[in-house]
Amino acid sequence: CCVAGADYVDITGEVEWAGQMRKMFGSYSSVTGSRIISFCGFDSVPSDLSLFLAVDALRKQVPDVEVASGTAWSSMFGSGNGGTLYTMLESSVDIDQVLF
Repeated sequence: CCVAGADYVDITGEVEWAGQMRKMFGSYSSVTGSRIISFCGFDSVPSDLSLFLAVDALRKQVPDVEVASGTAWSSMFGSGNGGTLYTMLESSVDIDQVLF
């Protein structure tokens, strides 16, 4: 997608894989103007939107302060499906590899 200049959107929850894809294709994206957008699934939207709105409100109240990063936390009840559980068990996320 990035090589052709097309945007790429997915609903993956696999942080390590998404980080690897950004490292592999991010330079193409910069040249072609395409965008790589991961984690657009249902579970990501509420926390992303809440964090965006909180930072937006903070910037309006304290405009001289730069917000460098933000973290959203939530609790979940229930369980994930087999694929989600397998991914969690097999994941060896190296945070230095996925930060970009």
